[in-house]
Amino acid sequence: LQSGRRTLADFTGFAACGGFSYGDVLGAGRGWAASIRYNAALREQFQSFIADPDHFVLGVCNGCQMLSELKTLTPRRRGLAAFPPQHVRTIRSAPGHPWKSW
Repeated sequence: LQSGRRTLADFTGFAACGGFSYGDVLGAGRGWAASIRYNAALREQFQSFIADPDHFVLGVCNGCQMLSELKTLTPRRRGLAAFPPQHVRTIRSAPGHPWKSW
């Protein structure tokens, strides 16, 4: 994205990974966000991408920190970062099921 060879407009989703992106140090997400915030082209891409309700964004570990630092760039979207309570029904698998160890 920084080189301009691709833009976020080429995608419907964006996943910001963890795994020590921008270093295994305190504030790595903040540094990553600064590389977007202070680059006009990237800042505009992220603002437009996140504002579009047809796009999704996922942040994991440092990626989550980076996205939280960019929250001032993005307009408030209804339901963004909302976690409504949900009840989930689980059913215990039959003995000998291939995906369980007991």
